[in-house]
Amino acid sequence: MKRALTRAVAAAVVATASLHAPLASAGVHCTEKVSLAIYHQNGDVYFQTDNTCSTGWCQINYGTAEKNKTGLAMLLSAKLAERPITFFWSGINSCSEKNVLYASPGYMMLP
Repeated sequence: MKRALTRAVAAAVVATASLHAPLASAGVHCTEKVSLAIYHQNGDVYFQTDNTCSTGWCQINYGTAEKNKTGLAMLLSAKLAERPITFFWSGINSCSEKNVLYASPGYMMLP
C-alpha cells in the first residue's frame, strides 16, 4: 500500500511539473517578402515582412553597425528585386506564428 501511494505521488509530481515546463522551440525557416526596412541613427536595422514580422518590427541585431549594414543591404536587395528572403527564426515554431517585437533572425539567405 505504501509503495502504491509513493508511486501515485511521484506520478502526480511528474505530471504537474510537465505542465509548468516551458515549451522548447527548435526554430523554423520562413521564406518571406520584405515590406519595409529602416536603418536607424542608433546603428540598428528594423524591418517588416509579409508574414512573421507583419504586425510589429523585427530587427537585424548582429552586434555591430557594420554587420547590421550588411543585413540591411541584403534586405534592400531582396526588396528591390522583389525576391523573398529565407529567415531562420529561433523563437517560433511555424511560419504562421508572429515574432515578438524586435526579434532578430539567426541568419538570412536568398533562395
